[in-house]
Amino acid sequence: MLGAMAPFEGINIGIDRRSPVWWDLHERRGTFPWTGALAAVTYTPGESAPDAGSNFIDLLREVGMRYE
Repeated sequence: MLGAMAPFEGINIGIDRRSPVWWDLHERRGTFPWTGALAAVTYTPGESAPDAGSNFIDLLREVGMRYE
């Protein structure tokens, strides 16, 4: 339930200390920045995660209706 109160991290390009792409490599080398050149970045959102805010609102509604 505390997940909804956590601050949003945002989108990272080139380095992400909290959520690496490959955990096994992160555990071996630690955090390191992308050193190549980026010409462009395209962000295409997929489906919402199970703990996304919109899903959490539905859960709160459901819980609230139980006490209505």
